[in-house]
Amino acid sequence: MGTIENRLHRLKDVALGEDASPIHCGQGPTAMALLRGAALSLLHPAGVRQISAHLRYHSQHPAAAVTVLLSAPATHA
Repeated sequence: MGTIENRLHRLKDVALGEDASPIHCGQGPTAMALLRGAALSLLHPAGVRQISAHLRYHSQHPAAAVTVLLSAPATHA
């Protein structure tokens, strides 16, 4: 596994608690992995570097989370 993959796994595990997830049945783990990846994909371009702190903040301030979603840069294929 490369350095980038190791950093991403650590970020998903430490900041998002991926390895400790209680979701183990059916398509749940896949869906949650996609949601975690989407969250990181939105936060990183928005300039967020302290993922855990921002997730805690956004859990208490959902309007701020919506602002991040709406300000996300559009991607084109």
